[in-house]
Amino acid sequence: MVKFTAKGEEGSTKQRVARIDSVQIDPLAPAMHKHRKLPKGPGSPPPPLLRSPPRKLTQKDMADWKIPPCISNWKNTRGYTIPIHMRLAADGRSLQHNSINESFADIIDSLYVA
Repeated sequence: MVKFTAKGEEGSTKQRVARIDSVQIDPLAPAMHKHRKLPKGPGSPPPPLLRSPPRKLTQKDMADWKIPPCISNWKNTRGYTIPIHMRLAADGRSLQHNSINESFADIIDSLYVA
């Protein structure tokens, strides 16, 4: 409790009582002040890059670095028509060897007899 005394206009003394309470701070409340970082000052200049002088590309170099376009059965954003043999080659199904289990043949025979 804190007591303040003040003189009124008529010369009489008035007393006022002020009560100071500590209020609990909500931890989920948004921040009251924004902490802003100062921009970084100019640093040291970067070291120079040492490169060999540029040379002209040959047809062989361009062919070695050519990346084939992606062929997908799911995405074709530009709507190009892609031939079926290119789709199947990109899919990788032709690289797999399919084999049928012997018990599958037994099940087929028993279903046929039944």
